[in-house]
Amino acid sequence: MQRKLLALSLLASAALLIGCAHTHSHGHSHANAGLLNARCPMQPACNQKLATTTDFQGGKVGFCCGGCLAEWNTLDDAQRAERLAAVKKQE
Repeated sequence: MQRKLLALSLLASAALLIGCAHTHSHGHSHANAGLLNARCPMQPACNQKLATTTDFQGGKVGFCCGGCLAEWNTLDDAQRAERLAAVKKQE
């Protein structure tokens, strides 16, 4: 049972890393128009286009992949606001 959980955990981690492995040479400026953020709040180092979005505090938050959106959905609003503020400081 522990081996199965470990394997599932490793697969989920790999999926998140692979999802953010693709980078774009152009910036985020035009690709993220209308979003509250220019970098993924769950993986700020990820340079992938923010193609997955969700509504938050009257705006749209972008994510590099569905895995990051799923992780975002586990946070409460205070934690979400902290993540968003932290990533905005890096922009």
